[in-house]
Amino acid sequence: MASFATQYDTPADIPQMVSERQLADNIGVDRQTLRRWRCAGAGPRHYRVGGVVRYSVGDIRQWLDGRAETGDAGGSR
Repeated sequence: MASFATQYDTPADIPQMVSERQLADNIGVDRQTLRRWRCAGAGPRHYRVGGVVRYSVGDIRQWLDGRAETGDAGGSR
Protein backbone atom coordinates (compact mmCIF):
# COMPACT_ATOMS: atom_id res chain seq x y z
CA MET A 1 0.00 0.00 0.00
CA ALA A 2 1.32 3.44 -0.89
CA SER A 3 2.13 5.82 1.92
CA PHE A 4 0.17 9.00 2.42
CA ALA A 5 3.12 11.01 1.10
CA THR A 6 3.18 9.08 -2.18
CA GLN A 7 -0.61 9.05 -2.63
CA TYR A 8 -1.04 12.79 -2.17
CA ASP A 9 1.75 14.99 -3.49
CA THR A 10 0.20 18.29 -2.41
CA PRO A 11 -2.54 19.32 0.02
CA ALA A 12 -4.76 20.03 -3.01
CA ASP A 13 -4.58 16.29 -3.85
CA ILE A 14 -6.15 15.28 -0.52
CA PRO A 15 -9.79 14.29 -1.10
CA GLN A 16 -12.45 16.65 0.20
CA MET A 17 -14.31 14.84 2.99
CA VAL A 18 -17.84 15.23 4.33
CA SER A 19 -19.40 13.98 7.55
CA GLU A 20 -22.11 11.36 7.86
CA ARG A 21 -24.62 14.09 8.69
CA GLN A 22 -23.62 16.20 5.67
CA LEU A 23 -23.98 13.24 3.31
CA ALA A 24 -27.31 12.16 4.81
CA ASP A 25 -28.72 15.69 4.54
CA ASN A 26 -27.41 16.10 0.99
CA ILE A 27 -28.87 12.90 -0.44
CA GLY A 28 -32.02 12.96 1.68
CA VAL A 29 -31.60 9.82 3.76
CA ASP A 30 -31.45 9.22 7.49
CA ARG A 31 -28.05 8.77 9.12
CA GLN A 32 -29.19 5.33 10.26
CA THR A 33 -29.67 4.40 6.59
CA LEU A 34 -26.02 5.27 5.93
CA ARG A 35 -25.02 3.09 8.88
CA ARG A 36 -27.05 0.16 7.54
CA TRP A 37 -25.51 0.62 4.10
CA ARG A 38 -22.01 0.62 5.64
CA CYS A 39 -22.72 -2.62 7.50
CA ALA A 40 -24.10 -4.20 4.31
CA GLY A 41 -21.30 -2.82 2.12
CA ALA A 42 -23.94 -1.10 0.00
CA GLY A 43 -23.21 2.61 0.39
CA PRO A 44 -20.36 4.80 -0.75
CA ARG A 45 -16.87 3.93 0.45
CA HIS A 46 -16.15 5.49 3.82
CA TYR A 47 -13.17 6.32 6.01
CA ARG A 48 -12.88 6.31 9.77
CA VAL A 49 -10.73 9.26 10.84
CA GLY A 50 -10.16 9.68 14.56
CA GLY A 51 -13.13 7.41 15.23
CA VAL A 52 -15.44 9.53 13.05
CA VAL A 53 -16.86 8.33 9.73
CA ARG A 54 -16.06 10.52 6.73
CA TYR A 55 -16.86 10.20 3.05
CA SER A 56 -14.75 11.41 0.14
CA VAL A 57 -16.66 13.66 -2.26
CA GLY A 58 -15.07 11.79 -5.17
CA ASP A 59 -16.22 8.43 -3.79
CA ILE A 60 -19.74 9.79 -3.29
CA ARG A 61 -19.86 11.00 -6.89
CA GLN A 62 -18.62 7.65 -8.17
CA TRP A 63 -21.18 5.77 -6.04
CA LEU A 64 -24.00 8.04 -7.23
CA ASP A 65 -22.91 7.68 -10.87
CA GLY A 66 -23.16 3.92 -10.45
CA ARG A 67 -26.75 4.30 -9.30
CA ALA A 68 -27.88 6.50 -12.18
CA GLU A 69 -30.94 5.27 -14.03
CA THR A 70 -32.18 6.10 -17.49
CA GLY A 71 -35.80 6.22 -18.50
CA ASP A 72 -38.59 5.39 -16.09
CA ALA A 73 -38.02 1.68 -15.46
CA GLY A 74 -39.92 1.86 -12.17
CA GLY A 75 -43.09 3.31 -13.67
CA SER A 76 -44.96 6.27 -12.20
CA ARG A 77 -45.22 6.66 -8.45
